[in-house]
Amino acid sequence: MDGKISELATESIQTSPQMLTDYKLDKVVELHIDNVDSQKVIEIKDMLTSEVLLENRKHAHGINVLGEGSVGYDYIAPLTETKFLEDPKQILAKYSEELQVKEKDIQEMSEDDAARRIREEVEKRNSQSSQKRRAETKLLQELGVDGSIKIHMCKGPFDARYLDTSSSDPKQEEAFTYVRNQIEKEIRVQIALGPGFTEYTNENGEIVTNTTTYIDPETKALGKSETVFHIPSKTGELEKWDKYCRYVSSRCSGAEFDIWIEPNHNLDDNGHGKFEHNTDSGRHGEFSSEGRKPEEYALAVIVASNAIKQEAPDSKVGINVAFVDIEYIEKTIETIKILGYDPTKIIDYVSFNPYRFGKKPEMCGPKWNENLEGFRGDSAPKGRFDWNTEGSYEEEVLALMGRVSSLGIRDIRTSESGYPVGELTRQQQAEYNLRGWVLDRYLGLPESPWTLTSESEDFSFIDKEGNKTETFYAYKNFNSIFSSSIIPSGEIHTKDEKVMCKVFEDESNGSQILVVWSPTGYYSNKGENNRPVKISVPLLGEKSVEIITGLSKDTPNIEKRATNKLEINVHGEPVIIRISKGSN
Repeated sequence: MDGKISELATESIQTSPQMLTDYKLDKVVELHIDNVDSQKVIEIKDMLTSEVLLENRKHAHGINVLGEGSVGYDYIAPLTETKFLEDPKQILAKYSEELQVKEKDIQEMSEDDAARRIREEVEKRNSQSSQKRRAETKLLQELGVDGSIKIHMCKGPFDARYLDTSSSDPKQEEAFTYVRNQIEKEIRVQIALGPGFTEYTNENGEIVTNTTTYIDPETKALGKSETVFHIPSKTGELEKWDKYCRYVSSRCSGAEFDIWIEPNHNLDDNGHGKFEHNTDSGRHGEFSSEGRKPEEYALAVIVASNAIKQEAPDSKVGINVAFVDIEYIEKTIETIKILGYDPTKIIDYVSFNPYRFGKKPEMCGPKWNENLEGFRGDSAPKGRFDWNTEGSYEEEVLALMGRVSSLGIRDIRTSESGYPVGELTRQQQAEYNLRGWVLDRYLGLPESPWTLTSESEDFSFIDKEGNKTETFYAYKNFNSIFSSSIIPSGEIHTKDEKVMCKVFEDESNGSQILVVWSPTGYYSNKGENNRPVKISVPLLGEKSVEIITGLSKDTPNIEKRATNKLEINVHGEPVIIRISKGSN
């Protein structure tokens, strides 16, 4: 999920952990391990089935990749090439600065020379993309990603824009084989189906073109453009969508399918009222102005689910939303009911993307507000995601779980999450991501970070130079600690809220795991909680203790000691304290 993050967040305080040690410590905060509050854990067990909670643990250690990624798929879309070559000299002129081609040279070129220059550029970029994606397989192994992979529809083998359902492409079959191999290894593969179609043939035999409304970034005038991000909902369009869903699912039986990605999110409006056109010409008007219509989304879900369950009965089907958008989920499910279908037979799971950049992980994300309208033209979409929200992320997710489970769907998952650099340093990014993963695990959800390597460089675990970031090491170390045997057991409260402590248990050996951190607000210009906090943990007799710090480093620090009282300093990066069962 992209966007101009600087518009979502206030000025951050770039304070390193080393600088924090210069501050005078506050009084000691005591954590009593015999006083664990298990209320949230109990509530979650009532809302998600025991099977789902087990599956969420088993299929954690997941990550989002793009279509060409771990499937090793090398694909130049003929449609894209044809479009570029319709008027090659005009295309060269449009991208002359980016391609470093002089206007005079373009004028002197023949059409064939211009077309050749474009072809060379397409092939070069495709080769670079392919090399980057092929490296993902080794990186996944190093990260310890063995639970789930979510594959996105980005000019790869699952992209409705380019996939030819009338013939078998050997490279597509290679990708499908890869998916089946992962499923055989009991790795959960979620495939994002979509996007839609630029055009389709309606019931009268007429060719209809889907368009989206946008604001021209230069003239500020309303304009229209073709789009593939209109959710399939019309006669003719749905038939084409049905054929696509059948084709992919029949070749990937056992996979799990997200129907669309973030249908509630309207990127034309940039998600937060900044109604700005996406300048990437290949993704013109992404997600479309019509993105807030759950009635249309419900139609696409019904058609996709029926197609998938007929072709691949052992596959699961899920719906997905941006942020914790309970209202959109409810409206989608209500529409399915109104259309005469049982939602629990159509939808197997609900996934959501709990982005909350601009806020620290402990806070809730944005909410859609239909009333926040500005003067953006009569045909512009109304409303926006309101980022001026308050509250707790945990309470927000519990509300989602409660409402969705009451509607009969008790398989709930996170699907994308993460923090970008920009307003954050790489170190702060890693700290925020770690805290988000811990909170999701505590809520019985599988973490599913965005993303390993992608065009979303500010989120990526690998930077533009190909170097592993602090978030890469943080996830690698997190995965090595949080095996499928680690279950949440409660939390320890403190009066001043300067320390958060989530408590887990290792079912394999009975040891207790405390994850402790100070909820530092790096986006805040008030210096909120930017000082280390000293904690004291009385242990009720001498215990064997393992303390793990520096999770965002290549090799974290592991200290072992026998003690009856533990005292350490904590700040924004979580500290892991493993307490062995019994006494020495």
